[in-house]
Amino acid sequence: MQGIRTHRPHARRVHPISPQTAALGPDLREMLDAFWTEYANTDVHFYVESYRFCEFIQQQIARGRTFAAEVAPALDREMSILAERLEVSHTEIYSPLREQRG
Repeated sequence: MQGIRTHRPHARRVHPISPQTAALGPDLREMLDAFWTEYANTDVHFYVESYRFCEFIQQQIARGRTFAAEVAPALDREMSILAERLEVSHTEIYSPLREQRG
């Protein structure tokens, strides 16, 4: 007999306590589900995953999706923090700051 799954398989992919996820409020679940559908790869560091989620939300905004007023500023702050942490952690070649210095 198989055990019952009690958690979502992607629950740890995006840092759970961050300004961008909190600011999304009731839109969070829908956006996470859409993100996880589009980006099924779970073999990445949580800083990378969180930064990609921010980029995904930016893409949604660029396509005309509207969110609460606090989402865009929270997103900008979070992406700045994550970019610095990615640079310092040397987690992956993926570093937004490295790309900007190019």
